[in-house]
Amino acid sequence: MKGLQTPYKLLWLYILDECDHAGIWHVELDIAALRIGEELNQEVAIEELGSHIVPFDNGEKWFIADFIDFQYGELKESNVHKSVIKQLKKYRLYEEFMNPSGRVKDKAKDKDKAKDKDKETEKAEELCKMFLLEIQKEDPYTTAKISKGWVDDMEKLIRIDNRPFEQVERIIPWATHDDFWAANILSPKKLRKQFDQLVAKSKIYPQKTKHPQDPRYGEWEDI
Repeated sequence: MKGLQTPYKLLWLYILDECDHAGIWHVELDIAALRIGEELNQEVAIEELGSHIVPFDNGEKWFIADFIDFQYGELKESNVHKSVIKQLKKYRLYEEFMNPSGRVKDKAKDKDKAKDKDKETEKAEELCKMFLLEIQKEDPYTTAKISKGWVDDMEKLIRIDNRPFEQVERIIPWATHDDFWAANILSPKKLRKQFDQLVAKSKIYPQKTKHPQDPRYGEWEDI
């Protein structure tokens, strides 16, 4: 569970200990928070664990599909597995997430990947809005606008190039207001192409002033 915030990493370990033999956890965040000694928020928890849990029953229960793969591998009509299958069928999870061979369907894993992809798209859209805002500060009459191509390129920067959201967030205002790069970085495609150089240059020539129209950005530091 790399990359999780500490409270939700502890929550994940707690869920693995507290879920039943079928990988179903009856959601009790208040008790979980008390036991792990951290403050927890259900919306944040679902966001953080999104690719590993399947909320159902109006969010009162979570199914951990990976638990079946890890704990049993393949479910068979044996005395050991019968109660697991019965529990999954009780909540209609068996039909949705298990294939005839008794293994977790790819559908469950694809659903996880889709959730991750949605998060990446949301982050890319947020960065595109920020990118356009910074360009408009330099040129209020620009005809640039957010397009699917913009979002796709920004998403590739995060997903394929493995650039952290926070790093891209810091580089965008630097690149769009730099005396040289401002005229060259006018799209996420160009941003992605030159990103390595931008990171290196931003460390050598950090901008020391805030943009007068946007107080969000403080003094620059190494990225």
